[in-house]
Amino acid sequence: MKHTFRSKVVSLSLIGILAFCMLTGCGAKTDSFTVELVVDITGAYSVYYTSYIDGVLANSGANADLDNNELEEGRVLEYTFVPALFDEGADLSKFSIDFSPFDNESQYELGRTNAVEFSAEYGKTYRIHLKQDENGYYAVPD
Repeated sequence: MKHTFRSKVVSLSLIGILAFCMLTGCGAKTDSFTVELVVDITGAYSVYYTSYIDGVLANSGANADLDNNELEEGRVLEYTFVPALFDEGADLSKFSIDFSPFDNESQYELGRTNAVEFSAEYGKTYRIHLKQDENGYYAVPD
């Protein structure tokens, strides 16, 4: 297949644009924040979250193993939050989140954790541990 001068220039231009973006960070995820949940329990196959702004429901979602396997201890689940998930002008300084682990059929909530409150900021990552004791499930921020 013959390459024309024009196609070579276009290819080199695209490579240059990609290299520029990689070096300058254009497209970096600064318009989101992430909550990393470390699964420090056994018996959970999925974990649902519910987030709040100043105690009012903001959104919810879930994470699970795609092969429907038990989430192994130490597994880190990521929940990413973008502006579209919140009402316009939402005060992220009043963000909170709780978690509900589910059994292998995702029909039965094993329990619900306490809500972890923090002042969320776009571009940041927050780590929380999902734990269990004789009193139930609870969430502990790093």
